[in-house]
Amino acid sequence: MQNKTITWLVLFFILVSLLILSIFGEKISIGGGAGWDGTYYKKICENFNNDLFSNNIDRYTIQRVFPFAIINMVVEILNLQKNISIYINLMTILNFIFIVIASIFFKLICEYHNFKIQTIIIAFSTFFLNYPILKLMGYYPLLTDYITFSIGIALYYYFIKRKSISVLICTVVGAFSWPTLLIQGLLLNYMPNKEINLQNLPKKQILRRLSIVVFNYFVILLPIIFYGILTISHIFFNKFQISLHREVTNNNLLVLSMILTGAMLLLFFYSVLRNTYQLFSVLIKQLNIKRIVLMILVFVTINLIINLISSNSSRHNIHSFIFELLSESIQAPLTNLVNHFAYYGFTIILIILFWKKYIQLIFEQGFGYLSVLCMAFIFSIGNESRYLINFIPFLFFPIFIILNSYRIATSWSVVFMLASLILSRFWFTININNITNWENYMLSQGPWQPFKFYIIFLIVFIISSLALIKLKQQLENQNDK
Repeated sequence: MQNKTITWLVLFFILVSLLILSIFGEKISIGGGAGWDGTYYKKICENFNNDLFSNNIDRYTIQRVFPFAIINMVVEILNLQKNISIYINLMTILNFIFIVIASIFFKLICEYHNFKIQTIIIAFSTFFLNYPILKLMGYYPLLTDYITFSIGIALYYYFIKRKSISVLICTVVGAFSWPTLLIQGLLLNYMPNKEINLQNLPKKQILRRLSIVVFNYFVILLPIIFYGILTISHIFFNKFQISLHREVTNNNLLVLSMILTGAMLLLFFYSVLRNTYQLFSVLIKQLNIKRIVLMILVFVTINLIINLISSNSSRHNIHSFIFELLSESIQAPLTNLVNHFAYYGFTIILIILFWKKYIQLIFEQGFGYLSVLCMAFIFSIGNESRYLINFIPFLFFPIFIILNSYRIATSWSVVFMLASLILSRFWFTININNITNWENYMLSQGPWQPFKFYIIFLIVFIISSLALIKLKQQLENQNDK
């Protein structure tokens, strides 16, 4: 117990120290310090009350308005000047507070799962010693990513504790912080959360068994066919060009990129849908109609509120988003995995290595959790890793539950932490002469990533995978003894 207390104190000290270092470090120079998306949020802060009640905020931005409502309230109460420096400082403080709150929820989750010291170190390194928390938060504070991350951790905690009201509160707050948090929270709160036990197929009824198998594999192949048709159509009709001046797809590696992304899709959907018939049979038995109706009512109510207070316009739409994901998925071979690795760290590799146990554990959490995993996987097809920020707790905690069943040497967990710190690039200088350097900033920003940095991170990804394969072999050999 004493060792765990010391471990927690050391980890919190490292986190707070590096956060302070990041906060007082270099800042993005675009938009006078607001950044790209931050330019829209700066305008919200300047005319919050007028824009909110005059329907001047578009639908996309209104779903990120929560932090700026807090900033506006603080500015009004303290009678502060309305300028970019004040907004950045207040947002920096707000981000810091939310990350500290997230670390407290993280500790509660570790205690709930009874994690060993070694697992705590690895998990803490994954969640907090990464690029978005240690580097991006201080460099580009006028984003809702970091608050969304914190809400995601709170949502996970209340989900495992089965606190339905608290999950709903996180969902409502999240609906105005990050668009996908609304659906995520509703699925977790209202879909069945009992363990999914799939029945075996009937052995004597050969024709029925055969028809079920054919149906299952047809369902598995549907997403692959859908992906192939959309991607090929996009290639031929759009000539590899996508919006926002993103990197053009590498034509020479196009076929390989499509094959590898198709293989990822096949692996995932085979793992989840290979027993589709049985899966839906269990779902129908577990569904509670009252809860589904309640879920729909909450969804409709929040969307009505969003429609009432937002303008009809939107900076993004579903159609453009789908084709952005498709374009990103074929930008380079395994560009999605490589960028998620560069953004969130080594646990991406651990999920792949322990995939069989991982997916079994997901099924034990029920249909709500499984639905959220499917959502996260769809977003992971693209290589803009920011889209996964709210899903991270639900993606990563299962792998730490698995690791906790092994005897991991403390030296391994310390090496993992040090490697995470290096990969976080908290030490890396982005600006040149106090001006944001495009290449330095975009080195792990998926769609805009220069090809040379993709190659560098791909090499690091492969080397790291080999090291973690060795670790897995050692762990399994120890468990066999």
